Amino acid sequence: MLLHPDIMAMLAHDRERGIVTAAERRRLLTAARRARRAYRTRRGTNAEVSLGAVGVAEGTLSRCRQRVVEPAR
Repeated sequence: MLLHPDIMAMLAHDRERGIVTAAERRRLLTAARRARRAYRTRRGTNAEVSLGAVGVAEGTLSRCRQRVVEPAR
């Protein structure tokens, strides 16, 4: 199949733009993951809290204590 040189250049440009877009997206997601991990570390939270572990309200205000779910017998 014979393609016009302008069409080949356009296809190559589109392919390159797609590769650059994917690399940029990967770079942004990696930076977001690093920032999130650093924020959690700075806050001093553990993995259970950051994953949304179940908390039980305790006291008069919204202070919560982690509750471990016991297996059924």
